[in-house]
Amino acid sequence: MAGITVSQKQIERIVTEKICEHVGSIINYNSVLRSMVDDAIESQRGSITNTLNDTLASVVDDKEFSKVIKDEFRRKVAKNLVASLEGAVEKAANVYRQDPTLKSRMILAIENMIKEGEQ
Repeated sequence: MAGITVSQKQIERIVTEKICEHVGSIINYNSVLRSMVDDAIESQRGSITNTLNDTLASVVDDKEFSKVIKDEFRRKVAKNLVASLEGAVEKAANVYRQDPTLKSRMILAIENMIKEGEQ
C-alpha cells in the first residue's frame, strides 16, 4: 500500500485555517468584549447623536441636495406615469392600426415624406 504524502504548504495552510477559526470563534463568542464595546458606544450616545443630527441637518439644508431630491422624485413620478399609460397607448394604437382609412393615410404620408426627402 502506498503511503500518503502531505506537503509542508498543505500543513501550513491547514494549521493557519484552524488557528483563524479558533481565534474567530473566541472573538465572536466573547460576551465580555462585546459588552465593553456596547458600553463604550452607550457612554458616547449623546455625542454620536449630536454628530449625526448636525450632519443630517447640513445635508438637508443644502440646496444642491434639495435639487437632487426633487429631480429624482420627478423622474420617479414620470416613470410611473409612463408605465401606467403603456396599456392605454397600446390600445389606442391597435384601434388606429385596424382602421383601413387611417392606415392608407399613414402610408400616403410616409410616401410623401420620402418623395420630399428625395427632392
